[in-house]
Amino acid sequence: MIDFTFVGNNERFETLEENDDFEFKDFIYPPELYIRNLTLSKNMQSLITENNHLDSEIGLYFGEHGMFVGEVYVKNNYIRIIGFGEVYGEKYPVKINYTL
Repeated sequence: MIDFTFVGNNERFETLEENDDFEFKDFIYPPELYIRNLTLSKNMQSLITENNHLDSEIGLYFGEHGMFVGEVYVKNNYIRIIGFGEVYGEKYPVKINYTL
């Protein structure tokens, strides 16, 4: 089982907020993707779907808690997460590439 929390860069978020047409201008904090108690397959990946997303604690927090569906891959000190997160009922792409 693995646990991750990825939080958007606050300085970058504040820079984006200065733009009048930034869609999330009224939000106070950058987005946070949390993954807790996720079991990976023997090839170190997991597919999170609408049918199994409640098996672990997984979601996107950005103004409110929303569902995340996608794929998590961990190998050779590298994490890759690709999918979609829900913000106020709308789906937005999520892509994280992280080197440990």
